[in-house]
Amino acid sequence: MKKTVLFSIAFAWVVSATAQQNEVVVSQNEQVLTVSVDPQYRVGINTKVPGVFNNLVWAEGSVAMLQKGAPELPVFYSSLIIAPVGAVQVTTTYTSYEDIQDISLLPSKGSLKRNINPDDVPYEFGPVYSTNAFFPGNLAEAGTPGIAGKDRRVSVRLFPFQYNPVTKTLRVYHGLQAIVLVDENIPGENEISATVRANEPGDNQVLYTPLGETGRMLVIAPQSYFNDLQPLVDWKKEKGIETDLVDIATVGNTQSAIKTYVQNYYNQYNDLMFLLLVGDHAQVNSYNAGMAGSEIKWSDSEYGQLAGSDKYPEIFVGRMPAASVSEVQRMVSKTLEYEKTPDTGSWYTTSIGIGSDQGAGIGDDGEADWQHLRNIRTLLMGYGYATVHEFYDGSHGGADASGNPNSSMVATAMNTGASLFMYCGHGDQNTCVTSNYSSTDVNAATNNNKYPFVISVACNNGTFTTGTCISEAWMRAYNANGPVGAINATGSSILMAWAEPMEVEDEIANILTEQYGTANIKHTLGGLFYNGEMSMLDAYNNSTTSREVMETWVMFGDPSVMMRTVTPDALTASHLLNIPLGSTSLTVNCNTDGATVCITQAGQILGTGTVSSGTVTINFTALTSTTPLLVTATAFNKIPYQGTVMVDPLGVVQQDIANGLQVYPNPASDVLTVEFFSGNNNTQVDLLNTLGQQLESRSVNGQNSFTKLAFDLSNLEQGVYFVRVNDGQQVSTRRILVK
Repeated sequence: MKKTVLFSIAFAWVVSATAQQNEVVVSQNEQVLTVSVDPQYRVGINTKVPGVFNNLVWAEGSVAMLQKGAPELPVFYSSLIIAPVGAVQVTTTYTSYEDIQDISLLPSKGSLKRNINPDDVPYEFGPVYSTNAFFPGNLAEAGTPGIAGKDRRVSVRLFPFQYNPVTKTLRVYHGLQAIVLVDENIPGENEISATVRANEPGDNQVLYTPLGETGRMLVIAPQSYFNDLQPLVDWKKEKGIETDLVDIATVGNTQSAIKTYVQNYYNQYNDLMFLLLVGDHAQVNSYNAGMAGSEIKWSDSEYGQLAGSDKYPEIFVGRMPAASVSEVQRMVSKTLEYEKTPDTGSWYTTSIGIGSDQGAGIGDDGEADWQHLRNIRTLLMGYGYATVHEFYDGSHGGADASGNPNSSMVATAMNTGASLFMYCGHGDQNTCVTSNYSSTDVNAATNNNKYPFVISVACNNGTFTTGTCISEAWMRAYNANGPVGAINATGSSILMAWAEPMEVEDEIANILTEQYGTANIKHTLGGLFYNGEMSMLDAYNNSTTSREVMETWVMFGDPSVMMRTVTPDALTASHLLNIPLGSTSLTVNCNTDGATVCITQAGQILGTGTVSSGTVTINFTALTSTTPLLVTATAFNKIPYQGTVMVDPLGVVQQDIANGLQVYPNPASDVLTVEFFSGNNNTQVDLLNTLGQQLESRSVNGQNSFTKLAFDLSNLEQGVYFVRVNDGQQVSTRRILVK
């Protein structure tokens, strides 16, 4: 649950209930769901606004109503899984209410775009202020049902605060309950077939119903990029993500053709979870979702909205904005390095927060941008982050230096390394206005091997269809030592709303720092970002503005990449190194419960499993090929394990032997040394390729003795090979890399 900190520089609180964190509670009685809240609140004076009307009311865990010209009141919300068909009906009950007299509440300025300074927008008093009635009148409402993944869901909003501007009375309802019933006899919106549902009503009692992050991946790219994308596709399969690579020419490079192809693919493979578009707008068209003022709402997320008329996603969409083969190579290299062979420095527990000093009273949670980021900093520090840089306009104490930050300060922190980079402020196509950190600075970065996840709440940081934006720079940047920049970056393709996307950053921080315990664990960057956006849709009742943010906030990078938040250590595993032809299972022992283990053969997934109590047995169709098996184990904040299992055509189960086998150097280039203890005469040592074909064989006589052999590798092509030692009773096999 989010905590809101309010500062006396903007507000002087004059009426206060007991200081306590609010909690929205969801409960179920058969098919009836109840959402309840007993609000703790504060009423204060906005010292920046002289005059009769200058009061504000706020409650922790709420969002603002944002109805321009109407009293700004806190709203509580929750999202529920509901029955697959039927109309949603809401009734309310409460235990009591209290009236507070002589309260003169200010009106909302509405939902503002971030190209506007909120302080420059005057307060307007709409017709509500001349109406002798309590506003908003209803105590609860249900939004339009939507579909997220395989579930039908609805956002329920509670209005425990009611205000009569004529009598200047603030009425606060306690013990407010919204009773939610789905009447299956009345047609409802966005109904689904009961056979495709993933959950039952009330399965999830957290703030909102999260979307999972397990399933297959579809990659759409130009044919010319295929060779350089293949290592990424291979890796995704090795870690257990079934992945298809499709030519954009086959799909058709129009938004309708792409949407139709993805829709048909989703209908065929209902486990589709990730869509990766590879190419700039010219190579793979973004989706024109209509106009917002004079701007086109370019949307990649539209391709992931595959059920219902809502904006809740069914899949997570990302884009590698590569305009050339070399840019594909850099982005693929960066992704594989981050996931397969990560840096082992301490920078993973460092984060960067950059924020303006504007927005107090109108930002999400009533926070100015810097207050918003400072509250996120508190969550990160409590989770284990050692350093969270504060770069805020103005002087706000703490870790924030006096005055305004500059790009050099940010660059120093970036180049030292950070796993998370959050921006909240004004922006343009190539600049974060607070600090003036720009595409030029990104391209000059030296953070090789240290790639952050960048989340930007700013105007036009993702405007990539005309020109190059800073989000593209984050993905494309490189220097003589290799890729730099970010592992993934998010940016808006148009002018961005003020308050709504702040909720997304809040929710990403909540999920990342496990504020919901085991109820909502997400580790992929797509899982974090898109679940954060769903929380925004819930909080702001699927409003026009929140839908616009959902459409136009673009994720640049692979959405299936798993976030890293600590220095990764090695994931270790053990298993048989040889199994007979015809085998139907393999048991893998692993030091990390919850790790995913996948077995592939010749680039095809045979089976996957999850480690429990240190072991997992993976079943598969009987082996008919002697091509070696590849065992891959992955887990959050771990360095992956990969090992090879030889398939013996003789059909004899051969166990590894404790013979002190050492193979070095590995990787090797010219000469490979093999040392082992020979327990019997006539030990055979073979050098094999990945097909199990014998390239060289040595026979060793010498019972109970150590032996050292040298193999000449100078004539071998680069790639994977195996050394096998067979003493006639047992076999040891080691995987080597020739470079």
